[in-house]
Parts: sequence; C-alpha cells; structure tokens
Amino acid sequence: MLNIVNLIPYGKANAISRVSLRNITGLSDRNVRHLIAAARTDTIILSVDNGKGYFRPTKDELEEVNVWIKKETARANSTLKSIDSAREILKGGNIYEIR
Repeated sequence: MLNIVNLIPYGKANAISRVSLRNITGLSDRNVRHLIAAARTDTIILSVDNGKGYFRPTKDELEEVNVWIKKETARANSTLKSIDSAREILKGGNIYEIR
C-alpha cells in the first residue's frame, strides 16, 4: 500500500506539487488529495499557498504550522457559517427566501 507521507519532503523549500505526486504515483488528482487528507490525521502536512505543493515542517518551521492552523481555522469557520445559513433557510421552509 502506498504511503503518501514518504513522498512528501521536509521543509517548505522542498515542497512537492500535487502534479508531481500524481506523476510519481500514477494516481488521479482526486486520489492523491484523498491520500493527503487521510495522512493529515496522523502527520503534519502543510500546503504552500503559491501552488508549490506540500511539505512536512521542520523544527525551524513551527511558525509555518501556526500560520497554516490560522488559515485552515478561518476556512473552516467560513464553511460552518455557510452551513448555518443553509440550515436557517431549511428551518424556515422556503429555500428561496432572501433576507
């Protein structure tokens, strides 16, 4: 079984793109994303915003972990707010209601 973690390097400067991971593994983009998501339950895997890819932080990159946590928390909160709005519309029974 493929362990995607072994293909993700340490250090932001060594980040590997999802395209490269697809080429190395021969898997689809969706499968690579799923493997990364599953690996993140046990391993810290960060993504670089500029499209450079994924990396595992070194001890000297703990601030990168902090930045990633803040970014992902903001994204999760935004998603939860959208879900809450959808639930409110469903409670009202009119999915076309505009406030």
